[in-house]
Amino acid sequence: MNIVLTGFMGTGKSTIGRLLAEKLGLGFIDTDEYIEENAGKSIQDIFASEGEKAFRAYEYETAQDLRFADGMVIAAGGGFNAAPFKKDEHFKIVYIKRSIDSILPKLTAAQTGRPNADGKTGAELKELFYARVPVYEENADITLDLTNSETSPEDACKILISLLK
Repeated sequence: MNIVLTGFMGTGKSTIGRLLAEKLGLGFIDTDEYIEENAGKSIQDIFASEGEKAFRAYEYETAQDLRFADGMVIAAGGGFNAAPFKKDEHFKIVYIKRSIDSILPKLTAAQTGRPNADGKTGAELKELFYARVPVYEENADITLDLTNSETSPEDACKILISLLK
């Protein structure tokens, strides 16, 4: 089985994913890191030199590559389309749900290294957030709802393990 973690930027997909993989004895892939390794450049460089459309093409290629994964926790980028995994019984898609107000401070603080956050206003990020939420919800097999808590990554991982059983 593979577990795909989806959700908006800054929700803890990579942090929780690494912990989850360790606790379950699974491999771990961060799709942004996978893209950087295969493209030979950073996400920021891809956005700057090729644009967001090209980056989304890299994400699509990554999804195609990962269709054959086995025993992995996959932390997907905030705009990653997890729909191709929805129909595959070997994948569980988990939406890590947080409120925009809880993640906005770190997304608007100086340079985050996230091309879709850097230089954006809080209003622009909220607009992007609310545009993406229905896609996360539609594709999710499980929702890890952390909207009303200050749950640590370790506790979030424990909750998620119980939801996966």
